[in-house]
Amino acid sequence: MTTLKITVEMKSGVPLYVQIRDQIKAAIESGRIPAHYRLHTIRELAGILRINPNTVARAYRELEHEGYLETLSGRGTFVVHKEPASTEFEPDYWIVAELEDCFKRIESEWHVPPQRLLHMATQAIERLSVANKTREKTRQ
Repeated sequence: MTTLKITVEMKSGVPLYVQIRDQIKAAIESGRIPAHYRLHTIRELAGILRINPNTVARAYRELEHEGYLETLSGRGTFVVHKEPASTEFEPDYWIVAELEDCFKRIESEWHVPPQRLLHMATQAIERLSVANKTREKTRQ
């Protein structure tokens, strides 16, 4: 059975999710882990590495977006047998990923229910919009 050993350096300055993503991607591209290989669950890998599960989730999400992984509900996360998708920079994807991570952290640390978080996010966007309009008027 193929095994994938992932390590992270806490003090390297490279974000942990990037370290995880890059190690999995390298293992796939080198053929060390084959198509249809089932990866650890997010919680399992987070426990092994002693890190926050959101960090592993972000690495998996990015690899899934790039076409390296596929998550099947109730079955696990698997290496995709097709060629990886283009890795061109897609700002919307990265911004949404950052927002998701931020919302998960706020929800967890501040115990804010999702509906209230949605309401607060909407308020923040409205405030930004008003501030931008005010700035535009002062420039004219």
